[in-house]
Order: sequence, then C-alpha cells, then structure tokens
Amino acid sequence: MEKESHGRSYVDGVLWQAGYSVLLIGDAEFKSRVHKCWQNCNILNKQTGEKGVEITLKNDCACERWRMNVEFEEGIEYIGKSIQYKVGSDRASDECTVFEDWNILDHKRKKGGEISLKNYCESWRMNVELHNIREFQVVPQECTEYIGKYVKSVQYTVDSERAIDECTVFLSTSCNLKKDGRDAWIFDIDETLLSTLPYFKKHHYGGEKWNLSSLEEWMSKAKAPALAHTLKLFNDLKGRGVQIILLSSRREHLRSATIDNLVDAGYYGWTSLILMGPSDEEYKSVQKYKADARRELIDQGYRIWGVVGDQWSSIEGSPTAKRTFKLPNPMYFVS
Repeated sequence: MEKESHGRSYVDGVLWQAGYSVLLIGDAEFKSRVHKCWQNCNILNKQTGEKGVEITLKNDCACERWRMNVEFEEGIEYIGKSIQYKVGSDRASDECTVFEDWNILDHKRKKGGEISLKNYCESWRMNVELHNIREFQVVPQECTEYIGKYVKSVQYTVDSERAIDECTVFLSTSCNLKKDGRDAWIFDIDETLLSTLPYFKKHHYGGEKWNLSSLEEWMSKAKAPALAHTLKLFNDLKGRGVQIILLSSRREHLRSATIDNLVDAGYYGWTSLILMGPSDEEYKSVQKYKADARRELIDQGYRIWGVVGDQWSSIEGSPTAKRTFKLPNPMYFVS
C-alpha cells in the first residue's frame, strides 16, 4: 500500500522533517532507499520511486536541520546536537543526529534552480520569528554572518521601530487608561530595553552554544546599550501615568548591575523590577515563570495593557495582557 509521508524521510533509521512529500513504497524498498541515502548522501545522486516519482536528496536525506517548519501541533524540540521530533500518536518519536558537514550551498530545489544562502537564512530567520522554529541552541553555522548583518542593519531597526509604533497606536486608540495607579505595561529587558549585541558579536551572533556564566559576567559590567525605539515607548508610557513593570529572566544576583545599566542607558521611573530569585529557578520554563508573575500582578489589582518582549516566552502563557508585541531576535531562543 502506498502512503504519503507528509514530508518525512529517514536517515540511518531516524526521523527527519523534509520539505516535500516522499512516496513510501513498502518497508523493504523503503529501508533499501534509507541505506543507500546514508551511504551516498550527495545532492547529485537521485533515485526513482516505483511509479517514476523522482526522489532527490531534499526528499530522501532531509538534511535541512534548521529549515524545519512545525506542521504538527506537537512541535520540534532541539537537544544539543540532536533533535527530538514529537510526532502524532500513531508514530514513535525518534532522535535525529545532525550532519555537521552538510552545507546549504550544495542544496538544490527539486524542480531545478539553486537556493541561495541568503534565501535559506532569511527563511530560517523569518520562521524563528513566526515561532515555527523553536528550541534551537545555536544559529546555523552557514547563517551566522547573515544574522550578524541583519541585527546591525537598517532593516532590524525598521522592524523593531514598526513593532513599537504598533504599541503606540494601540496605546493611543484602544487603552482606556483609568489613571488610578493600576494601569500597567510589562517590558522584558534583554533585546527589549537593552541590547546584548556587543556580547553576541564576539560569539558569532548566536553561532556558539549559550554560555550563561559568560553572558552573566558580561551583564555584570552594566555596559549594555539602550534600544532607542523602546526607550521612546518607555518614556511615553511613563508620561501617561502607566505603571511600568520590568519582568526579566535575569537572575537576582544581577539586580544591582541591571539597575545601574538601565539608569545609565536612560531608563528610570519604573514601578517594579522582577528578576528570577532562587525559588524561581525551579521553574521548568521562563514562560511559566513570567505567566505566574503576571498572575500575581493581576491579583494585586493591576490591569496589564501590554507586554513587549523579544521572546515568545515573554508574551505567551496565561494570563496575558490585552495586547502583546514581539521584537525581532534571531540570535537565541528562551523557552
């Protein structure tokens, strides 16, 4: 019996998510193709299915370890140099090994034509922002230069300013502020109020695996520059009498350095600075930690009109604000 794989391919017996459908033709035929693919993983080698369906490396070897769009609700979870693909109940989860010698420049479309490195990296970045690519630990090696150019570009500034402009439109047209000291707005800190780009510039713009000790050592120096577009919104909110809550996954021991950095960068007059204390570190995710913090604020009587952050974990979860706004950040992922 023939069946569609919904873009699945096997390499050395592991499940990958491919870009196109592959026609599976019986277990023996399938396993034979798998073995050949593993031994001869070359874009120039093609095979033909039983009914003349051409199967290319894109279909059969599925080496796109980063250009994986999550098509199923369960999603993709990256663990070190391997990934766990959480498939439906009728299929088992299989761990997949990453090919370190794979190169996007060797990759070609099924119907001819080349995919440029810029095409690939822009698609990867966009799918990070769309929350299709999750739990990545490093930026793909072939895209670090592209990501570095983006975060230093006019486009990054324009993307960020547009998000902040939408905050201002919402604030001016849809927020019925009571001005009773209970109107609130939440900001994340890193890549929202302050930029850690000077640090990540020295670490290949996310191309190196996250080193918390190294990052915190840099944060302790309190030298992160302000993001001008967010500073403008911060001051606008303050002028309207909105209570500004800073909710960060930075740890409590960085409080003094964080306050010094914020004030030096032009941020002052916030209502509360919430950092992760020792008891908060037992949370399995930043998303849960921040959602619980929002619940406590609401229990205290605050009306949370907006949340701005660079990570989905800053804005997802219940309860949430009236509106949430995400700023671009393709350099790292915080779950």
